[in-house]
Amino acid sequence: MMIGKKISGLAFVSALFLVLLLPVSCIEDGDETLVLPDSQQMIPSDVIPDSVQYALTGHGFHIYTGSKPPQMEGSFKLSPLELLYASDNYHITDFSDLIVSFSDQQSRGMLKYRECQNDTVVGKSVQARVIGTGDYFTVYCIQYVAGPSGSWRCKIATLISGKVTSQGLRDCQYAFVMLERESASPTTDPSLAEEGTVRIFVDGDGLGVRVGK
Repeated sequence: MMIGKKISGLAFVSALFLVLLLPVSCIEDGDETLVLPDSQQMIPSDVIPDSVQYALTGHGFHIYTGSKPPQMEGSFKLSPLELLYASDNYHITDFSDLIVSFSDQQSRGMLKYRECQNDTVVGKSVQARVIGTGDYFTVYCIQYVAGPSGSWRCKIATLISGKVTSQGLRDCQYAFVMLERESASPTTDPSLAEEGTVRIFVDGDGLGVRVGK
């Protein structure tokens, strides 16, 4: 997954470090995806540490709890995408539209998640979970991703929250957290997010419109 700045000629930007403008490899079959636990009402602390969840909610990200979330089938475009908070003081103002897709939702909250930017799908669908109550939801997943030629490897948490409406996702938020990072080379790009980095984004017009079933 990725979020990048609108730059002519740039095919796509790293979604895992969202707007770091650092080319990365896509998630391929064989890359690890954390298996999330069975049904629950909250995000388990052994999946995303409580301290990380507090950092997110303390800076405006909504985590909607509950074991009866809405149906999340479909694709939705977040546009204009705006940076709400970055713990590392990262700041730009011009982001490409982000499309988030959800499919194969199960009764216990498991579902598949994929995102794309600039019409480029990044990686394969990954296992995720949705929690929430009524129309309000939080989708979260953990991914392991490797850089070009194994120059770095990291573990990140991605979260999407909002309200499902007939028009799309209302007040949708998108966040990522760098949980772990390993570098095989001392020359790794210094812009690569450090462990513990938190970045939160919002849909600037308040509605992620539906673009597919």
